[in-house]
Order: sequence, then C-alpha cells, then structure tokens
Amino acid sequence: MDNLDCLSDVQVAEKKLFLVQGEKPQLINWEKYGLRIGVQEDTLSPTNTVEVAVVALVGGEFVFPKNTVLVSAVYAVSVSKPLLKPLRLEIEHCIDLRGRPGLTQFLKFAIAPMSTPSLPYHFSVVQEGEFKADSWYGSIERKEFCLVSVVGQQLRQVAPWIGEEEGHGGNGGGAGGGGGQQTNEGEGGDQQQLEGQAGQTQHEVLIEGEHEEEEHDGLLDQGQEGQHSQQLVLEQGAQEPHQKGEDVQGQEEQQERGTTASPDDTMKPTGVKDAETYAGLVYYEKKETEDLVTFTAAKKLSALLEFIKSENSCAERGQNVYFSFNPFYSYIELKFDAPQEKPFTGWSIEPHLKPCRLRRCDVDNFGEANYPLPPCCLISVYGSPGAVPSLHYSVPLDGVADPVTLFIHRSLRTLSLPAIPVNPSPLPVPRKREQGLNLVSIRKGLQQALTRHRVDLSQAFNLSLTSIFNEMVQVGIVSNNTEKSYDAIITSLNVGMSFMKSSSDLELYCVKFLNGLSKVGGPVALAAETIYEEWTEASEGELLFDCLAKRAKNI
Repeated sequence: MDNLDCLSDVQVAEKKLFLVQGEKPQLINWEKYGLRIGVQEDTLSPTNTVEVAVVALVGGEFVFPKNTVLVSAVYAVSVSKPLLKPLRLEIEHCIDLRGRPGLTQFLKFAIAPMSTPSLPYHFSVVQEGEFKADSWYGSIERKEFCLVSVVGQQLRQVAPWIGEEEGHGGNGGGAGGGGGQQTNEGEGGDQQQLEGQAGQTQHEVLIEGEHEEEEHDGLLDQGQEGQHSQQLVLEQGAQEPHQKGEDVQGQEEQQERGTTASPDDTMKPTGVKDAETYAGLVYYEKKETEDLVTFTAAKKLSALLEFIKSENSCAERGQNVYFSFNPFYSYIELKFDAPQEKPFTGWSIEPHLKPCRLRRCDVDNFGEANYPLPPCCLISVYGSPGAVPSLHYSVPLDGVADPVTLFIHRSLRTLSLPAIPVNPSPLPVPRKREQGLNLVSIRKGLQQALTRHRVDLSQAFNLSLTSIFNEMVQVGIVSNNTEKSYDAIITSLNVGMSFMKSSSDLELYCVKFLNGLSKVGGPVALAAETIYEEWTEASEGELLFDCLAKRAKNI
C-alpha cells in the first residue's frame, strides 16, 4: 500500500492488498467494488510473490477530457515488483449495452499518473482496451500502473444533413457493431477531430423526427408547451470549477430550453448519456416518535453503492431500484399524491423537500470535491395510535425511462414496558431538587469535566468515530448535517445542555449521550464510565443521571 500513499484529496470506497504467487494464471475477483484483475501465465517466476495493492475511489479532484463523461469508479493499482507480463484489469461501467452494441465504440479507458506536482489529477484517453456488448465490464492490459477509469464519449462527428456517422470505416467508428465487441485502437484522428470542435462545455441538439408526434405535456416549462419538437442540451466534458456552483434554476433552464440545430452542426449525441444506469436505495431509521425514510441515488457502480451502504450501516435497508433517466427530464421526482391501493388511515407521510426531487446533475456530481455524499430525499413517517397496523404506501418515480414505483412499508409501533431486572438494586427515593438548584453552575461543571479529559476522549472517539456519530444521531445529540468529528459532537452536546431548563431534562439528555457511547463498546464504553464518575462528582449528587444510566445498562 506504500505506493498508493501519494494519493491526496481523494474519496476512498475501499482499499485491498492481494498476494500473487507462482507462474500459474490467476484471477483476483473484487467484483464487490467493480474490479477484476487477471494474471497471465508466467507473469511471475515460480518462486516469486508479488503484492497487488488496489484502491477504489468514488471521487476526488479529477479532470477528464472534453466530450467525455465518467462512467466508472476510479481505481488506483500498484504492484510491489516489476512483472514479466501485463495484468488484465477489468473495470465495471454503468452503460447498458444490451441491444446497443454500437455504443461500445464510444467507451474508452482514461488514465492519470498517481503522483502529480499539483492537483487536480488530469486524465487522458488511451487508445487501448476492449468492451463487449454482453458485459458490464471493459478490459485493458497494464504493466505500468496509474489511476484507471472508463469514460464515455458524448458527441460524435456526423456528415451534415445526413445524421449518420461519417467515415464509418476509417476513423475508429465502424467496429462497434461487429459481433457486439469493440477494441478501441486507431482512433487518434477521430479524437483530435472531436476535441477540435468541442470548444464549449455544452452543445445543444434538436431531437426531432420520431418524437414529433409524441405528446410530452408537463415535461418542459410552460413556455415550451405545444411545440412539436423536443430540445435537449447535452453536457460536454468536465465543467470548469466556476461552473459547478451555478444557480439551480439556471442549470435546469439550460437543460430544458435548447436551441435549434443549424445545417452546419456536425456533432450529434452518441447515446451514451441515455444508456447510463442508476440505482436508487431506500433506508429506514427509527427515531423517537417517527420513522425517517431516506431515498438516495447514484450511478449503478458497485464501488459507489458499497460506499453508500457503509455510510448507512446503522440504518435498515429497504428495496433498491435500477433506472435510467428519461432524456427529457433533468431530475427524478418522488410523487406522494398517487392513488393508493391499500388504506393508510392514521399515517402521516411528510417529505422534507417539496417538490421531492433529485437533480441528475447532483447525482452525476457525487464524488466531486463539493459533492462528498450523494443527494437524498428525506421522508418522515408517523403512525398515530389509531392507525391501520401496517402501511404500504406507493410512491411512483417520475422522470425515469421505464415506470417504477417504490413502496414505503412500515408497521405501527406498539408500546411496551421495559423488562424488570431479575435482581434489581434498591433505587434512591427521588427528591425535589428544582428549588434552589443552580443549573447554570451544574452545566458548567459537566462541561469542565469533558474539557479535563479532552485528549483521552478525543483519542477514544477517533477509534470509532463513525459508530459514535451514528449513535449520537440516533439519540438526537447531533444532526445528520453535523461535522463528523470529536469537537463537533462535544460542541453539539454542550449547546444542547444550555437549552435544558430543568434538572430532569438535563439528566435525560446526559443519559442519552452516555448510553450512546456505551453501545459502541471497547475503549469508548470505558470513556463513558469515566464520564459517569466525573459528572456524578461535578453535580455533587444533585443529578441522578448516574443511577439512571446504570439502570438503563441493566435493562
């Protein structure tokens, strides 16, 4: 892994070290993260052993060639010793080639050096590699290792007024349909020609012909209704940094407005964007009085989806769906007003955003410097005591190529009394402590106790920061938007203390924090016990949270 330590400002999904021994052919299967590595016979001498280090990246400061779109994760591959033969890297992409064998000619491998004097990492297309129409993987042989990815060409050169690709046999564009397989070689002239005509970051193409008679009510803005042609903007290449923060409305207007193509326009869409596939994932989290439903989406790539799963490891995963965007939409929308087949009396389903949409540009940008997490929609689900016992609520997805409907499935919560310990210890008789109790002084003592142990607590937190953060979200100490750090968690705890207006509220608030730490276990649980003792001493027996916490541990 030492060879990969030079990577900076990248978002890692997972890293792995594999050992390769002997001269026999071998297959390193890492399909969980979208990568396979083939080792040819006699790549090593019979007595040699080589370490193959791989890192799957979901994002970073990457710049890809103009007129291309990233359709895979990015992989860093390194070996500990020189090899006698190249390794065969097989990388997963998200382009659906079924029934579209011609698209293979528009998929390319792009590489970048792992060490660079300054960021970002600049990728360049290589005229090597192979893509098959019956596979979600492309393959390339590499002996010198670097950052590797798959990109899709967005626009192609065509003869004016014809609409068919010019020079099908001479510029690398004619092999895509032959047997559903394409080897990307000899396309340098075509690439230069495309880049020479790709001076802007967006091209506008008029989609007409077979769509002229179709109705598309509600798909475009009101000023476009009644037209007999649909206009679509195709994004070309990587956006410049100043373009990524443009206003939402401006982006949607660009994607939906378009202009009429002139007879001199010779750049037409390849169809790669329309063939991109995505995954939608549903997660459920139980809050104090409601269930929180999260719907998120990303490109259908194993590395990205595994990253999302790890970020939601404490949540219950629901049904996932695969989809492609409708080319006339710049977003997908969850529709909550659809007619329901099953009763939902007594249930409240409230989205946190209206309209409840995920924009395609936000989904595509996941992994860039300003998009460390995929976009999501949050929905609160609450069942009142008299509600029907089971909720099965349909939510159609609008803006997808093929119709799909999600279902929110929840069961009504039942109130249950906590179990009584077999040998309960006698509890002190509660006493009235509100009168004359100085909550400000007690809060200050509790906070000072945390400050005294800041170094030790910080080290303990860093051992299990993600688990601690998830527990604190569950009990309401921090929000999902809080920074995932020790200082941010403690600051949120202290702020919450300042809003506690009674001793009982302060006790319960502190118990939530302590029990959340205890659930993590290990050194963090020991840290929780230390805080128990410190807080008991700091409150001089005025608060009973120590006793309450011990009771909670026994239940």
